[in-house]
This record gives sequence, structure tokens and C-alpha cells, in this order.
Amino acid sequence: MILEALRYMTTSCPRWARRLGYLKEAIGIEARHRRCRTAWAPHLERSRQVVMKAAGRCERKRTALVAGSGLCLDLPLRELAAIFDRVILLDVVHLPAARKHGLSNVQHLELDVTGLSSQLTWKLDHVPEVPVPDFYHIFPDVDLVVSLNLASQLPLMPVAYLSKRGLLENDEDEAAFARAVIDSHFRWLGGFNAVRCLVTDRRWDVKGVDERPIRQDDPLYGISLPGPDELWTWAVAPPGELANGQWRENLVAGYMDFSDYASH
Repeated sequence: MILEALRYMTTSCPRWARRLGYLKEAIGIEARHRRCRTAWAPHLERSRQVVMKAAGRCERKRTALVAGSGLCLDLPLRELAAIFDRVILLDVVHLPAARKHGLSNVQHLELDVTGLSSQLTWKLDHVPEVPVPDFYHIFPDVDLVVSLNLASQLPLMPVAYLSKRGLLENDEDEAAFARAVIDSHFRWLGGFNAVRCLVTDRRWDVKGVDERPIRQDDPLYGISLPGPDELWTWAVAPPGELANGQWRENLVAGYMDFSDYASH
């Protein structure tokens, strides 16, 4: 906890990212990975494999854009940097560990891919409309775009912020807003004229000591997706990580080229 507190005080990031809780969340993920490194390893490797298979589908390899790059644990960064002219890592926070790669053709961009951060202010008195970000012009020559273990996470901070301010009054309001955020992200991803790689949670299972599900949640709030190219499980909070002997396992889907969302 002391290490995490020091990291929080000394890490540079946009003011809005700190205010909305993104910095705290990123530091928490880094700490959980240290504790759960062995349990996470198969998921991280499967994610890296999906990204590399998607990269293999690119006819040209000018720019690879990775949304949700995080700590680059699930990203084959050096492999991408070796075959693409440029790699852009897009996230709201880039912790120091994610910058220590020494790759000259890798760019870090701190950006809110939902486009909501500018609307979530203390003066906000209504639930904002969820935009489909149209900032494609700042990503020239993209041949591969990756949404990496990101989609299900996008609504969490905005929903928490709006709920705390009393703007989302019940579970139905929260679910509708979260669904809109995820739907917007999928439409943003589909707007690129590129190979569109998607790695996302499809189900969250909380299990007991006997490994039987105690609760199942839909992290995509009912959004229907086409069948994935690959499907696997991730012990995101393995036994010993949660209270009362419970643990959590995510069902994860990988798409090499997520091209037909709009038709589903």
C-alpha cells in the first residue's frame, strides 16, 4: 500500500485522469499483476497471440494503434515495433513501467477514447450524451487498430462518477449508460479503414471454493457480438485475491478483424 501511495503521488498524468480515478485504477492493476503474475500469464499470452495474428493480416504495416495499452503486459510491443513503422499506445494513463521499452518508433498518447472526460465536470447537472469519437484525423496511416482488454472497462469510471453525483439513479440507468459507452467504442473501432483487432471480456464469473459460479455478470450489458475467433478464460482474481474464499474468472473473446459489429 505504501508503494502504491507513493506511485500515486509521483506519477504525472492529466488532471482529469487523476480526478476521475483512472490513475488509482492503473496503479491498482499494476499491483494486482505483481500478486497474480502466474495466474494471469496464460491470458496475457493468448492476448498477445491474437494481436500478432491480426497484425499478420495487414497488407501494409505503417501505423499500429493500440487502445488500452496499459502496462503493455498483454501486448507484443517489441514484435509490433519491429514490423510496423510506428506504434501508437493510447490510454488515459501511462505508468513509468509502460514507458521503459527504449523503442524509438513507439509513441505514448494520453487520450480518453470515450470522448467523455471533457464533459464530466463538477458543474455537470445531467447525464451527458455518449459520443462516437471522430478523432480519426490524428491517427494517420493506421493499418492495425487494437482494442485490448478495454471495452468492458470503459464505462466503469464514468458510471461511478455520475452515480456518485446522483445523476444515475438506479441500476437500469447505470446499465443503459454503460451499454451506450461500450456500443460507442465498438462503433469507433469499426470506423477505421484498417484491420480491427478486438480482445474483450464476454462474461464475468464469481466462484466459490468449490469452483461453482456464485454470480455471473454480463460486462457488455447485453450487446450482441459475432462469434469470436478465439475464446479463453482469465483468472483475473484467483483464489486468495478476494474475500470469503471467492475468486473471479473472466471469459475473454479475441477477434482478429472485428468488421461486422454494426450488423449484429
